[in-house]
Amino acid sequence: MLCIATIVWPGASSAAPAVALYYGQSTPIKEFRAFDMVVVEPDHNQALQQLPGTDQYAYVSVAEVQASRPYYADIPAQWKLARNGAWKSDVIDQTPPEWADFFARRVIAPLWDRGYRGFFLDTLVSYRLAINFDEKAQQQGLVRVIETLHQRFPGIKLVLNRGFEIVPQVRDKIQMVAAESLYQAWNANSQRYEEVSETDRNWLLGQPQVGHPLQVLTSSAVGFRTTISSIVGIRYSCLCRFLTFFLDHPFVGEGGLPFGALS
Repeated sequence: MLCIATIVWPGASSAAPAVALYYGQSTPIKEFRAFDMVVVEPDHNQALQQLPGTDQYAYVSVAEVQASRPYYADIPAQWKLARNGAWKSDVIDQTPPEWADFFARRVIAPLWDRGYRGFFLDTLVSYRLAINFDEKAQQQGLVRVIETLHQRFPGIKLVLNRGFEIVPQVRDKIQMVAAESLYQAWNANSQRYEEVSETDRNWLLGQPQVGHPLQVLTSSAVGFRTTISSIVGIRYSCLCRFLTFFLDHPFVGEGGLPFGALS
């Protein structure tokens, strides 16, 4: 899966980083030399390939874990809050105080040791899949995770995928916020792309970090298009109804996305 987004800094004349998100097998890193940042699935790339001028960020699921992850078996059963049947993953309760340490030690530390310094944090609102949950407590747990990462890994760079509600509490610890599924979304059950409803799109556009991005952040709106054979020369541009920035983003994607690909 490939998603490419080029963003303009809100209220500034200089362009924000050109960002590509690629979750396929064996990342063709040289193909991304034109981008400032590329997000990859680290389990598909055991060796971090260096590309001068392009920072590689590791995709990491915070609140959902599949059984294929090496740390899955060590997650206590009582931390499993719900099940996401579409992605065949368990939703992890963010409220146990020990979770932040586990996440930092078992998920981030091995990737840090492999050379990753930037991380794309996904599934930040998956706790809403549970029947019963404390919204405020779950959000505080997410904040605790982010604060722990900053304490353990000096210089770490974090990008959030949505998670708008916690941004005011961590705005000095994150680099960027991505707004996924603005126009199209991947349905894991039907294995097809679907248009995002106007209601959902208007909700997304109404989020403060999207319609009125915080000064210290870049907002990136992300969507999907159907598969094409080449990633070169394809541009899909849209003038979004944002008051503070223009988004001009080419992007392509394909079905059968690995878990956590923007959906």
